[in-house]
Amino acid sequence: MATLNQLREVLHRQPFQPFSLRLADGRTYTVRHHDFIAIPPGNFGLEAYLYTEGSQPDQFASHWLDLSLVVEIIAPAEPASAASPGGNGA
Repeated sequence: MATLNQLREVLHRQPFQPFSLRLADGRTYTVRHHDFIAIPPGNFGLEAYLYTEGSQPDQFASHWLDLSLVVEIIAPAEPASAASPGGNGA
């Protein structure tokens, strides 16, 4: 199960990069912009509210997600320079 802190980490990366949430039942939702997901403050939130793009321009679908069902956060890897402080810079 993914944690709320893991979700916050990927949500607040700068610059923002889209990421996906894979649920226990196999469904996957992609978060294309940080404004498209709402998570509760604090460390005890168990739900999120997510908007995904619909089939028409400017059309969105809303989803309530039980965060205990998120088994994986699929995010782009951090650049090597950010992942290894003190790297050689080559």
